Amino acid sequence: MHELIFRPSNVVLQPFSKEEKAKGKTPDFKLMKDSKLCGYCELKSPRDDWVFEFPDDIKPGESVSKTRPSPTSNNLARQIESAVEQFDAVNPDHKLPNVLAIVNHAAGRTRSDLHITVTGIQVPDGPRLYTLKPDRQKQVWEATRRVDLFLWIDAQNCTCQHVYPDDAIHRAAACALLGIEMGKEYATTPP
Repeated sequence: MHELIFRPSNVVLQPFSKEEKAKGKTPDFKLMKDSKLCGYCELKSPRDDWVFEFPDDIKPGESVSKTRPSPTSNNLARQIESAVEQFDAVNPDHKLPNVLAIVNHAAGRTRSDLHITVTGIQVPDGPRLYTLKPDRQKQVWEATRRVDLFLWIDAQNCTCQHVYPDDAIHRAAACALLGIEMGKEYATTPP
């Protein structure tokens, strides 16, 4: 994360002190540039390599008409909500950008899973399909609006992709801080 994003932008990841952590929740880092506090960053590294295991009662080649909640979406929803609690503990008025870095270790999981978690799946000529229950989906939408920039880091390939909510209040500042040209990356907009 440091090598891919922050060092090239001359942004220093400053951990919170023991005293600051003792007061309550904090994100992982303060984002410092030229010795000035410019935002906050939380690092999440969800692991759910088991996500592609098939249930024991499904045979190879068998047609399946079962549905089940998406473990990937539920995992990412928990990560987003947890990060926002940490941001809100130090940035309750959201005066500075909040950056959520997600380091992916699960084969088969992509940035699209984050998009699906937040916005669901657009179905041609049909209603949007959501992978979370309605109340939970609304909670994730509200939490997502408190994150100005998502960094999706693929740990296996050492790559980073950017995602930002179109209506994030500090998305321009977060992108400028990290040298990201807006409009060149994938945007997600909760309903």
